[in-house]
Amino acid sequence: MTTKNPKFIINQIRELLLELEGLNIPLASKGKIAPTPFRGLTGEVSNLIQEGFFDQPKDLSEIREKLRAEGIKKNSSELMRPLLQLIKKRFLKRDKIEKKYKYQRR
Repeated sequence: MTTKNPKFIINQIRELLLELEGLNIPLASKGKIAPTPFRGLTGEVSNLIQEGFFDQPKDLSEIREKLRAEGIKKNSSELMRPLLQLIKKRFLKRDKIEKKYKYQRR
């Protein structure tokens, strides 16, 4: 059978998928971000991303209040570096809406 036959290719893909399943490699579930190696305040903000907090745009004060509710008291200037790092790593995006920056999951 020729290797360009779609049925042959589909069967090869199925066999490879079954082989991968047998390796027990942990995969990120659909719509979730795989665990990240971030620590400290960046890690805490990263956890909020994974929990879905950033599914809707949030401004800096909303982020600060959410962290405060979890026992992490930081001022706005301390949050900027972790947020910018997560933007640079493409976990978050930032848009200016109504003269305020809003942060949202990419």
